[in-house]
Parts: sequence; structure tokens; C-alpha cells
Amino acid sequence: MLLTTTKTHFPFYLIRPKTSKISDLLHTTSEIQYPCNSYTHLFKSHPQTRSIEQIHARIIVEGTCHCSFSATHLVKSYAKAGYHLTARRIFESVPNKSVFLWNAMIRACNQIGSWLEVAELYRRMEGEEIEPDGFTLPFVIKAFSALSSVEDGKRIYELANRIGLVRNVHVATALIGMLLNFNEIGLAREIFDRMPERDIVAWTAMITGYIHLGYHCEALQIFREMRLGDEKPNSITVLSLISACGYTIHALIIKLGLGFSVEVETAILDMYAKSGDLAMALSLFDSMSQKSLVSWTAMVDGYAENKFPHEAISLFRQMLKFPDLKPDTVVTMSVIQACAQLGSLNCGEMIHGYVLQHGFESELPVETALVDMYAKCGNINAAQMVFNRIQDPSMVTWSAMISGYGFHGLGCRSLDLFEQMKTVGFMPDEAAFLSVLSACSHSGLVYEGRECFESMVQMHGMTPNVKHYACMVDLLGRAGLIVEACGLIEGMSVEPDANVWGALLSACRVKGNVGAAELACRSLCELGADNADYNVLIANVYAGFGRWDEVSKVRSGMRRKGEGKTPGCSFVEVNCKMHAFVAGDRSHPQSKDIYAMLENVHALAGDER
Repeated sequence: MLLTTTKTHFPFYLIRPKTSKISDLLHTTSEIQYPCNSYTHLFKSHPQTRSIEQIHARIIVEGTCHCSFSATHLVKSYAKAGYHLTARRIFESVPNKSVFLWNAMIRACNQIGSWLEVAELYRRMEGEEIEPDGFTLPFVIKAFSALSSVEDGKRIYELANRIGLVRNVHVATALIGMLLNFNEIGLAREIFDRMPERDIVAWTAMITGYIHLGYHCEALQIFREMRLGDEKPNSITVLSLISACGYTIHALIIKLGLGFSVEVETAILDMYAKSGDLAMALSLFDSMSQKSLVSWTAMVDGYAENKFPHEAISLFRQMLKFPDLKPDTVVTMSVIQACAQLGSLNCGEMIHGYVLQHGFESELPVETALVDMYAKCGNINAAQMVFNRIQDPSMVTWSAMISGYGFHGLGCRSLDLFEQMKTVGFMPDEAAFLSVLSACSHSGLVYEGRECFESMVQMHGMTPNVKHYACMVDLLGRAGLIVEACGLIEGMSVEPDANVWGALLSACRVKGNVGAAELACRSLCELGADNADYNVLIANVYAGFGRWDEVSKVRSGMRRKGEGKTPGCSFVEVNCKMHAFVAGDRSHPQSKDIYAMLENVHALAGDER
């Protein structure tokens, strides 16, 4: 059988090899009584593609290419070099395949994640009545796990039990991982407990499986058992424990002297950032001797998620100073999110330029983030242009554009786009309904909002959550339908939260309904959400009806608690940086120059009068 590889222009056996060390060795090999054994050494010591082809040519000349032993080493070598199809052709050319050759081909398929091919090869093995060994089963088990093939997985477990391989550490570890993936916790634990010896991979498989299934206490118990033995946790074990242990894993690593890999440090940093402890996250970030792209991304994303957009953008700029770091779509999305929070159109446009320069513009998550950013930064036309260029928008993309129209009071456009989304085959989800209800609320489209809310329940069979109810209360309240809003709250299928009662209280402030305002205020107090802003609202409601005694009580209570109304502020953007100003505020570092300029402006205005 004549074989070629995809990376050579001519068949290797037509190319006359140059005199080289490998050709000399091949010449010597022909004089040895058992050449196959010598080729084993040559394959290991010369893994280059050209050398493999030369050895292969020699095997063909000697007529041993259909020998299972030679084919096994050829399959291994070609697969390792990336020539999977060539390896498969060699495998198929052998009439009597040994279990070693089957193992080599199954392993080759496993290396490229070709799980269906692994399953097909194993079924052929079964058909030819070739008994698998301890090297076959781990790869086959991994394939059945990846394919979520429960019946096949259980069948292979029974086989391993029958032929005594369930006590093999590698087979048992693979079975544990597969059974935990199938949510067969009891069976996985039974195999684990029966293992005569366990390596760190087996311990980690059991710990990770428990954690993924939400059994954190059981995972920690296994970890304690491991520590009582001789096994020392590695970085993979530690990474899996982070979600179960939280902050204590950091102290445990230091206590056990496990040392930090970049992956472990980054995972702990990400844990602190997601929990809102940005000071600790930054401290860990600054102390890292090596920072990967993932480390920078975790810190930038931590700032963006915790509403520190200035810091997120500033850190991204620092990141760009390192030529070895190539920002990807994940960190770019976090920076776009920060620009949207900041409302900085200039900065957002600069990041968009960076996206175009680095070829991220065709990535759907980035395009969706740009739509959201332009809408929130006030340029709805740019948002629409980005949206119109997207080839295949997702539900999230549609929702972002619908919300964008809503932010700008274009409720009718939101509704049209919502209908268009349904026309092209999308079934609206909870987020899409929230976007369109919010748009109706901003635009005062009461009838259309009611219709959407009812269709969500009656036509699509969804149960509204508190965010949907808050939008409806806000919509009805803005329209002065306070009684209807109260009735909606009474009939809610979930407990109303502070957003629902806050929306009602805001509506009462505008429309003047003391009874509903007092109900909302009491409910907010019960929820522990009686903050200064809500107290100011109820005081204003009382003031509107001339109930000054009640106003005095509310304000006295605020003074006792040391509360004050959150002052409004103005933002000015200069060089992609937003500067906030509050009335009478002199905290800005250039306040002297600013106030001097204001005095000059006042003076000029006075002269003109």
C-alpha cells in the first residue's frame, strides 16, 4: 500500500533521501536479524516527519509494513507528528491487528478529540472479539464520557469489573470521572473506595467531580483524607477547590507551602475580584512575578464587573505597553463594558478602532458589546450601524439593540425590532422581554407594555421574575396608574424586592399618592432597604400634601442615622477620562484653576449684560 502525507508534494518513496545520519542507521538496520526492534529505537530518537517517512520507506522495502508491530510504531509516530489520516491508513492496511495497534490508533484519535472515532474503533474491537487492556479502556471511557453515552459507559464499567481492570489505577480514575459526569455519585465513590492505590489524578478526579455537582462538603472531606496520606495536592487540585473553599484556600496554600503557579494565582485573584474584594485582588495582582493574559483579563474584568470603569480602562492601557501580551476578545469585551458604564463615547470609539485594527470585529460577543456601548454612550445611530452589519445576531444581540432604543425613548422602534426578531425565528427569552418592557416603560407605552407582559405569561409560558414586575410597576406608575400597580404587586408570583417597591415609591412621588407611598416605604424598611434616597422620596411625598410633621420626622430620622441625600453630579470627559463635579466640591486636583476660570466666565457674562 502506497502512502503519502498531506504536507509533502511527492510520495516520499519517490524522493531520493540525502545521505544523512538516519540513512546510515537504516543501512545498518538491514543487517540486523530483527529490524522491527531496531526501528523502535529509531522512531523514538528521530521523531521528525522526514525521518519517519524514511523509516516507513525502509519498512515497505523489507515487506514488514503489514506487520502489526511495525504498524503500531508507525501509527504512533505519524499521529504524534500530526498526520492523523496517514496513521489511520496504515492502521487499516494491517489484516491482523494486535491489541497494541488498536491502542495506538485509539490513543491517536483521543489526542485530537475525535470521540466518535474512538467509540467506532472500540465497537469494532468488540466485534472482532479482541479483549481490551488497561491501556485501551481509559481512552474509551474518556470518549464515552465526552459523548455523554451513559449506556455505553455503564457497559464498559461492567466489562472492567468482569476482567478485573476496575482495580487498575488509570482505568478506575477514568471510570470515576465518567460516572461523576453521568451524576452516578454512589458508583463513583464505590470505585474510589475500592482502589488499592490512588495517585494524585484519582484524588483530584473525585474532588473535582464532587465540586462540579455541588457537593462541596464531600469534596473537602476527600481533600482532608488525601492530606492525611502521602499525596500532596497539585495546582489542578487547588484550582478545583477554590469554588468550594473560597478565601480559605489562599491561606491553605500558604500554610501547606504548595507554592503558586500563574494559573493558581490567577484563579485566586479572579475569586477575590468576583466577590468584590478588589483591594485584595489588586494586591495579589501586583505581587505576581509573572502575569499571563488571563491574569490581566481577570483584573480588568474584576474592575468592570464591580463598576470601576476608570480603573479597568487604565489597566488595559498598561497592558498594551507589553508587546508579548496580545489582548483577546474576552478582555476587549470587558473594556467595552467599562466604556459603556462610563458613558465615554470618545473612549468607546477608540476601543472600537482597536477592535477593527486587531480583527475582532467579526466576533459576535464583541459586536454585541459595541452595540450596547454605543447605545449607552448616546450614539444610537452608531449602535444601529454596528447591529445592521452583524451577519447572524444572537438573542443577546437583539436584546441589546432593543434595550438601546428603549434608553433613547424610541419605544416604537424597540417593539418593531422585537417583532422582527420573532419573525426571523427567535423565541424571546426572559432577557428579551425585560428589554422590551423597559423600552415601553421609558417611552410610556402602557398598552403595548401590558400586551408584552401578558404574552410572556400566556403565549410563551414564562413566569415573570422580579425585574419584569419592577418594569411593569414603573410603567404603570409613570402613567399614574398607581392602583393598578399596587394590584400587580399584590398578585405577584414571587416576593417583591426593593426594586419593585422603589419603583412604586418613585411613582408616588411624581403622582402624589400618600397611601401607596407609605406602603412602599414600610415594605422597604422590612427588606432593610430604607436608604437615604428612599427616605427623601417619602419626605417629598409628604411635603407635596403639606404634611410637614411627617416630613420633619423623616428628616430627623435621617439626621440620627447620619444619612443625607446623594448629591447629583455633572461629568465632563477630557482625553477619555471622566471628571465628576458636585455643587461646592473642591476635591478635584485642579479645582483652583477650575474655579478661577468660572470667575472669569462670570465676569465676562456680567460685562456683556
